[in-house]
Parts: sequence; structure tokens; C-alpha cells
Amino acid sequence: RLDHLLNLVRTTIAAVLAHPDPDTIDPHQPFKQLGFDSLTTVQLRNHLTHTTGLPLPTTLAFDHPTPHALTTHLNQQLTPDINQGISSENLLSEIRKLEAVLSSVPVGEAGHAEVTARLKDLLWNWENSRAQRPTGSFPDDDLDSATDEELFSALDNELDTP
Repeated sequence: RLDHLLNLVRTTIAAVLAHPDPDTIDPHQPFKQLGFDSLTTVQLRNHLTHTTGLPLPTTLAFDHPTPHALTTHLNQQLTPDINQGISSENLLSEIRKLEAVLSSVPVGEAGHAEVTARLKDLLWNWENSRAQRPTGSFPDDDLDSATDEELFSALDNELDTP
């Protein structure tokens, strides 16, 4: 995940600074030395906010002065602290926010089928995370890692054959 985030940060930096090759951007070089000013700092924040969906402050590049530090920060923001947990009240609040976003999408919007499939997968995972899955039962995205024997067992379970 960190590698992907660092690649995102470096690619965004290259786009904002019109730099030809993101791979040559040193992750430990301060943004100021990379050529950032107030305007490009805001552009960086805007691009990353749009890409990650995170509400990021305008002081982002000052608070996290290198691509590496920024990547670490983004990773922390995108990865919930499993030790903190989340209350049912907070979870329901987040679901209401998602509901508001979904209701604002115009009918026939491109990607509707993909969003629908993802929501169904999410619901399936939520419903089955609390219960033991029967042997041979896999979510659609786990079939690639299943063995032949597990696939045949799943088919037998689906077809109710011994």
C-alpha cells in the first residue's frame, strides 16, 4: 500500500510541477527544494483530495514536508486504527453520508453497475463476517485463490449434491 501511495504522491507532484519523470522525484527531498510554492502546494492538495477522497488541509505540504512524510500521513488517514474501533453510532453516521452521496448521483451515470456490484460485495462481506462461512463458500473475488477441490466443494454446496 505504501508503494502505491508513494507512486500516487510522486505522480501528482510530477503533474503539478510539470516534471517529466515521477520516478526521479526523491521521496525524502523537501517540497520547497522540489520547487513548490504556495500555488503548487494548493494544487498538490487539491489533486490528492480529489484522488483519495480525504479532506486534506491547505497546509498539507507544510505539515508533511517531504513526499515520504506525506505518503505516511495519507496511509494513516486511509487505514483506520484497528485499536480504536468504531461505534455503531459512528458507523451509522458514515452510512448516512454514503447514502447522501449515492442519492446525489444522476440516474444512468457511468459506472452505476460497478458501484452496485461493489456495494453488493460489501454487504455480502458484512453479513458473512460475523458468521462462519460453510466449507467451499467463497466471495466472487476469492475464486482465483481457491483450489480445484475447494471449487468443486463450493459447486456441490450450491447444487446441494453430496
